[in-house]
This record gives sequence, C-alpha cells and structure tokens, in this order.
Amino acid sequence: MSSFLVSEKDVKNFVNVPRLYGQKGIYFTYSAPPEVINKLIPPPLQATAPVIVGYIVQFTGTTFGGPYMESLLATPCTYNGESGAYAYNLMLYGHGAEGGTIVGSNCCGIPKKTASFMEVNRVGDRVTAKIERHGVTLLDCEIELGKYNTAVASSYLGDPAPGSINPGVNFFHTFNMIQTENGNTEFSDVNLVKLITESKCKTWEPGNLTIRTRSSEDDPFGELAVLQPMGAAFFENEYIEMSKTVKLESLDANIVMPYLMTGRYDRSMMGYPSAYLTGYNHK
Repeated sequence: MSSFLVSEKDVKNFVNVPRLYGQKGIYFTYSAPPEVINKLIPPPLQATAPVIVGYIVQFTGTTFGGPYMESLLATPCTYNGESGAYAYNLMLYGHGAEGGTIVGSNCCGIPKKTASFMEVNRVGDRVTAKIERHGVTLLDCEIELGKYNTAVASSYLGDPAPGSINPGVNFFHTFNMIQTENGNTEFSDVNLVKLITESKCKTWEPGNLTIRTRSSEDDPFGELAVLQPMGAAFFENEYIEMSKTVKLESLDANIVMPYLMTGRYDRSMMGYPSAYLTGYNHK
C-alpha cells in the first residue's frame, strides 16, 4: 500500500544505479552544418566533428518504471581531452515516459521532453522510424539493412560486437531554479556533469540511411539539418546501466542557460502564447 510518507529505506533506494532492459531500435549518424553545430555546443565543451548521432529505441522495462520509447540527438564532443557526446534533446513516449523523464532530468540533468508519437517498424531488411510532436513529424528515416552509406559511419556508431560490454560517456548539465519574490524564475548551481554508462550488445546490423528533419515551434530538429546521411544500424542491447554521474565543473548560469532551455522546455514557459490542443487563443 502506498503512502505519502515513505521509509528511510525507500529514500535510500531511490533510483539506485538505474538499469534499462531490452533496448531495441535504430542508431543513426549524419553530417550537419559546422556553423550550426559550433553555435549550439555550450562552452567549455568542444565539438569534435559537425556530426549528429542519434537513436530511436524501445525499452521493454526499467528498474524505475514501465516500458517506453526514447529518441536522442547528440554531437560527439570533448571536455579537457575526454571524449563523450553532448545531447540536444531526448524525446520519450509511452507508458513509462513520465518516470523516464523525471529520472533523467532530475537525477542526471538529461534534456528530456515527451513526444506525441514515436515508432520503429522493421519488415525484412527495411526499417522505418519517426518522431512526432505538436502535429509535426520532427524526424523520419528509412534504413535498408546491409551496409553503411559511408565507411566513416562505423567510427561514430561504434560497431559493437554481439555479446560485448561497452562503456559510454555523455555530457549533461544539472542546475537549480526558484521563483523569486519578484515572480520571475532564476537559475543557479549550474554544473557540467558526465554520465557514465555500460551496455551489453545483443545484435548489430548496419544499414543505408535516408533521413529528414523538421522543426515545430518548440522543437528545432530542422536546425540540425541533414547534409549527408552516413549510416545507421538496427540493434538490440540486453541492458544499459546508468552507472554514475560525475560533476566536472561549475558554470556561469547567465552564459550556459541559453543553450539548455529548448531541449527541456517549450516556448510557452518563456512567455510565448501557445494554443496547442486547445479550442481558443490566448489574449
């Protein structure tokens, strides 16, 4: 029986080394405009290439909630010589999306939102996938399994061998916010962190990628325009573990927060009127 008062044991067990099981879907990579990538990466991170890496996957279960689908758009980066990926946004969809958004955002600083619809379909060697939000198809792609578009795709996708255990590093930002006596919200305690992960690969099938991006008023996926599809894969992981989050550096909120808002919040939270799914317009 649940209660609004939990035990000390429950508090200590909250999101203790979370694991996600049965990750299955697609990984992809494409080249994007270098001037856009360099503009969107927050200092002190540095992009290693004008490249987008991403996925659209399903998790069949987690240690913190129900199954859900998730997408990612990120760029390979370095911090003081250490390689990792900087995520612009992750979209979640399905039964466990609420829990996944809360855990990722509050515990690790991951920029998450909920999508209106998400799917991955495979028939034979052909795979299609898409993400929808606010009436817009933000990303859709087709993959013909067989081989990558370009040989360089393997350096960004990793080509994990079935049965291999693979470490990962992702750069995120944690911060606090509070409404002041003047009514506005102020941000503080902004930190650059790295999330260290571990995953176990079950299958990996390379493929030729066709991909398109498009923006809604709240989700500028089209800003990460496709210059050249480099490749994709249909894959399955037995699990992925969020092993630990490590603080790297304290940052100036005034400098960094402009980079972090869109991946987490809609424009309606920044004073822009919104009429999504309503029968009236704000006046």
